[in-house]
Amino acid sequence: MSEATSSGSFLFDIPDSSAAVALSGLGQKNLHRIENLTGASCVIRGLELQISGRPSQVERARILIELIRPIWQEGQLVEQVDLQAAINSLDTGRTSAHASLGNLVLARSQRGKLLRPRTLRQKGYVEAMETHDLTLALGPAGTGKTFFSNCSCSKNAYGKKSRETNFN
Repeated sequence: MSEATSSGSFLFDIPDSSAAVALSGLGQKNLHRIENLTGASCVIRGLELQISGRPSQVERARILIELIRPIWQEGQLVEQVDLQAAINSLDTGRTSAHASLGNLVLARSQRGKLLRPRTLRQKGYVEAMETHDLTLALGPAGTGKTFFSNCSCSKNAYGKKSRETNFN
C-alpha cells in the first residue's frame, strides 16, 4: 500500500482517480497547502503520491495526509478547513481524536457531499447532542451550531436514531 524509503521520501497508493483529484484539489491547491504546512514536496503521478524532503518533513506530511484520508478516500474534496483542523490536531498532539472525525458522517447532501463535523470542537458538540437530551452551544457565527443541530434533528426525525419519548 505505501512504503518508506531511506532517501527521505514516502509513497502513498491512491485507490482511484476521484480520490487523487479530491486529495490534490483544484489546480493542486491542496498539495501546495500541504507543502507549505509541512515543508515536504508532494507530487501525484498516476495513482501514487510521492512525498519527499527531510525525514521530519516527510513524516509530518505523511501523518497529515493520513489524518485527512477518510475525506479524500471517499472522493470528497479536501478543503482548507480540513487541512487546518488536521494540522492543528497534529501540532497539539490530538491526532487520535482527529482520526475519527472523517468517520462521523451525519448525512449526505443531494449532491453527494458528506455532512460531517470538521473540527474537534464540532465533533464534541455533535457527540454531546447524541448523548444528552439538552445541549447548549455558544460560539461565534459560522461555527456550525445551527447546522449541526438541524442535522441532528433531521437524523432523529427520519428514524436513524431510535429514541422513545414517554409523555405520561
